[in-house]
Amino acid sequence: MKNMLEAAFPGINVILANHPPSAPKRLLSKVVPIVQVGIIGIVIAGEQIFPRLGIATPPSSYYSLSVNKFRSIAGTWLLGNFIQSYLQSSIWCF
Repeated sequence: MKNMLEAAFPGINVILANHPPSAPKRLLSKVVPIVQVGIIGIVIAGEQIFPRLGIATPPSSYYSLSVNKFRSIAGTWLLGNFIQSYLQSSIWCF
């Protein structure tokens, strides 16, 4: 593509590089792993975390996640990595 453009338009300088994502997308892509680790930590050790935070009864979403811990952790990991790669890509700029 670069050679074709340079041949079609003499004197043009084509630089092959990725366009960086916008600042909000970069910031969100840095927050996603923190949220991932937080959710995984709650799934693994929620029974100890909630009482120390002063929450007597954990939310109902915790119980639905803790029923199948492996599925919850794998889903969190895969979904988080998908979201992070989407935010870091420059293909879908908004």
